[in-house]
Amino acid sequence: MKFSKKIKNIRLLQGMTQEEFSCFLGIGYASIQKYESGVRKPSYAALRIICKKFPEYALALVVDDISTKQIYIKQKEEKA
Repeated sequence: MKFSKKIKNIRLLQGMTQEEFSCFLGIGYASIQKYESGVRKPSYAALRIICKKFPEYALALVVDDISTKQIYIKQKEEKA
């Protein structure tokens, strides 16, 4: 799964708009748009912020074989 899709999935799983997501992370709205559209990838600093705010998805963001939805589903099953 591409990074752009992963970052969008995280945002959608949190029920946030791009604007809300950017405010929550402290990253510019335009940057979030570019990450999600695949125009650019985040800097190391931005990736670190995202991973700190969403540690449960950190591995999925940096490993191509893991999807954010797989992690979300696993967490839901563990809580049930």
